[in-house]
Amino acid sequence: MIIIKFLGGLGNQLFQYAFGLKLAEERKSRLASDIHWYNISKDRQFVLNKFQIKILHLPRKGINFFASDYALRLDKWLGPLGYHHYFEETEGQVVPIPNQNNLYLRGYWNAHIYFDSVVGIMREHIQLKSTFQSEAYRSVLRIINNCESVAVHIRRGDYAKNSDYLNYFGLTTIEYFQNAIEFIEQTISFPQFFIFTDDVEWVNSHLSLPESSTLVSDEVNGVDFLEFDLMRKCRHQIISNSTFSWWAARLNSHSGKIIIQPKKWYEDPTAQKRYEKHLCFYMKGAIRL
Repeated sequence: MIIIKFLGGLGNQLFQYAFGLKLAEERKSRLASDIHWYNISKDRQFVLNKFQIKILHLPRKGINFFASDYALRLDKWLGPLGYHHYFEETEGQVVPIPNQNNLYLRGYWNAHIYFDSVVGIMREHIQLKSTFQSEAYRSVLRIINNCESVAVHIRRGDYAKNSDYLNYFGLTTIEYFQNAIEFIEQTISFPQFFIFTDDVEWVNSHLSLPESSTLVSDEVNGVDFLEFDLMRKCRHQIISNSTFSWWAARLNSHSGKIIIQPKKWYEDPTAQKRYEKHLCFYMKGAIRL
């Protein structure tokens, strides 16, 4: 099996699932998960189950066995049956993955070479299950589907509140959003803007938004998987330096789409150099402003 340890919010979960899916497809192995980090997380939940993913969720005892010295000894005696080699991503590097079918993998895997070949399959799997579609979601979706819809994602939240995140990622500037909106207005006839944010108060007091704007986060009460799916369904996207909106744009299947992403993704200069070299968060055809 390919066992993926899931960490972080929905955007990170999508990178991890895509990477595991690619390896499982290539090696004709089963994809399984370790989602037990969410039992101790105070502010994150595993939400991929709201979509049509295909994965086996393993109990803690099963994961402990597959990664144990006992399983390793059994494999040496009986052949490669149970032991799963643990492999952790090296931060800031794209590394070759061990050529084994039984792996237990930990990392964030945001380099596009880790998953580009399965983006088409991801579009099929990341479909919101009907049981989780609220009436407010369906109402907004009907509007999105019948206009020149443009998603605008403004992420602040933990970036603004946590000094470590702020120093590493930084915040996307007001000028970026105003320039991106202006670009869209000059390029597309009659765009309608759909605003997604984790800081409604800041958006209302700091951004000058077009009259044809809908604050989706208010409409669906900030439910992350509803916002993600609506953002992804828009014809065009203006994204933040966020895995959440990056994946919404990457899974956009509309022809003629315009995707705008910030030229500056990181405050940290080393990480920013990786980004500028297209080693992470690269999206072919996206416009960087």
